[in-house]
Amino acid sequence: MTEREINHKREISEIETFPIPFPLKEIKDNIFISSNSFSKPSKELIIKQALHFHSQGNIQEAAKQYKYFIDQGFKDHKVFSNYGVILKNLGKLQDAELLYRKAIKIKPDYAEAHSNLGNVLKDLRKLKEAELFLRKSIELKPYSFQDHLHLAEVLYDLRKKEEAKICEWKAIEISTSSQYLKSYRENAKLVNKTAFFILGLNTFNHFKPIIDINPDLFEIIVQDNVDNETILKIRNELNNKEIAIRYINEIIKNKLIYKNLVSVRSDMWSEIIEYKNNIPQKSRLPSIKLLGKNNIRLMYTAGKNKYTINSYWNKYYDGILCYGTYHETKFKAKHNIATAQMGYPRFDKYFKPGFDRDYLLEKFKCDPKKKTIVWLTTWSDLSSVENYIKEFSLLRSGNNIVVRPHPTMKYNDPDNHKKLFTVDFNYIDNTTDDNVQLYALADLMIFDYGGPMFGALYLNKNFAFLDMELKSKNNSYLGESSSEDYLKSFFPDRIAKSGNLKSICDYCLNNPPSDSLVSSLRNKFFNTNYKGKSAERAYNLINSNDWIKK
Repeated sequence: MTEREINHKREISEIETFPIPFPLKEIKDNIFISSNSFSKPSKELIIKQALHFHSQGNIQEAAKQYKYFIDQGFKDHKVFSNYGVILKNLGKLQDAELLYRKAIKIKPDYAEAHSNLGNVLKDLRKLKEAELFLRKSIELKPYSFQDHLHLAEVLYDLRKKEEAKICEWKAIEISTSSQYLKSYRENAKLVNKTAFFILGLNTFNHFKPIIDINPDLFEIIVQDNVDNETILKIRNELNNKEIAIRYINEIIKNKLIYKNLVSVRSDMWSEIIEYKNNIPQKSRLPSIKLLGKNNIRLMYTAGKNKYTINSYWNKYYDGILCYGTYHETKFKAKHNIATAQMGYPRFDKYFKPGFDRDYLLEKFKCDPKKKTIVWLTTWSDLSSVENYIKEFSLLRSGNNIVVRPHPTMKYNDPDNHKKLFTVDFNYIDNTTDDNVQLYALADLMIFDYGGPMFGALYLNKNFAFLDMELKSKNNSYLGESSSEDYLKSFFPDRIAKSGNLKSICDYCLNNPPSDSLVSSLRNKFFNTNYKGKSAERAYNLINSNDWIKK
């Protein structure tokens, strides 16, 4: 990510007239109000105060007001539904369900309550009932983008795949039906180049081998919150220092649009003001549709299938460049979008010019007489740091240990990130540098989840895995069947569990994985015809739309 892998997938609950900031951990366990706090205010005043607090983002006070209102025996569909939203986001799903049902009983045509009830039933895995309430919400409010997406999720889980596809495509249609968007795309000044939409230095590393082939053909777009330091780092890495780097707002303000836009994900939005009947209204539009005429997705991670492959936003693309047969088959089945295989451009440098391992051993402070184990961790609750840091520390005496935490770990899991620096590892690569050099350094690579394990497969490196079963079940990024678990299933003797990391490492260092099995899986996940020249393959596909038009 990271780029998000690094932006979290969000549930957006429908409530009356205003957004709600979540999560709300600070009031999770104890929401209450004393009946002595007020001198018997009227029903109308309590509602007014509750909605005011809610609209200001003061969720704790809003919750108190809603609860006080209900405790007085008052009934109002908006109060029941809004309080239900708060309880749902506190994890109190059954309580939220009850409140939504009360809201519907008072006002059967209240679309928001049907939508909210459908979503909480989805989370409770009451899928058939969830489908009914989401369909009712859509009947009452046909142009709800979120309801169509949530219904699609339910239908996929119910194995109603064709109906789910129709719902997702309807959501895409709704989110791109804006007259502003249509006018912008028709009238914006065309920049006859390809732009790469860079979310951070990790995605820049991903695109750089392609840009370097002919920088004159390309420009770079960054998000508006990217700082000057990051811009400077990007410029320093570019062969052509004069390549244009523009911010999103600059492009939209000047009404520009690129011939082609290449990005790794499209769940990013631009807020605009539209006038309907001379009344200004805020709208959110998919950013890539404002930035590029033709939109091409270049795969980033090979893992986390639910997010990478199944996400609705893949349908905003005109074409997807993927690593090989495994992902191409899944993308086509899920989205029916033009797809082409390119190999793995970021790893071209591993083959040519390659790396001086003696230099790497010195750079990463490793003893050349010892084996080098590289531990690459992912982010969020799938990260193995908390579970395995103590066992890795015990490996230090007999091995070189180099750790590469996920780039976002310092922000989203600072406590565990700090723990890494309490251990005398040879080196903690806490940079945003491209991690390809770590593959050249390692005698053994160890992974939990995410894309790096597939790099080891592609490069025929020795590898092992860390068991994270309890954290991986029903993970919102992995889904029921992730590519990581699929790969791991072929190597049960290379999966370490808590307590046996040393024995697994000793075994793997002395027993590399089967060449024939690795070769078979590598050919499944990657088009190896382009090994060492994948960037050239991607470059040619980006500059030709023939594969998209087929």
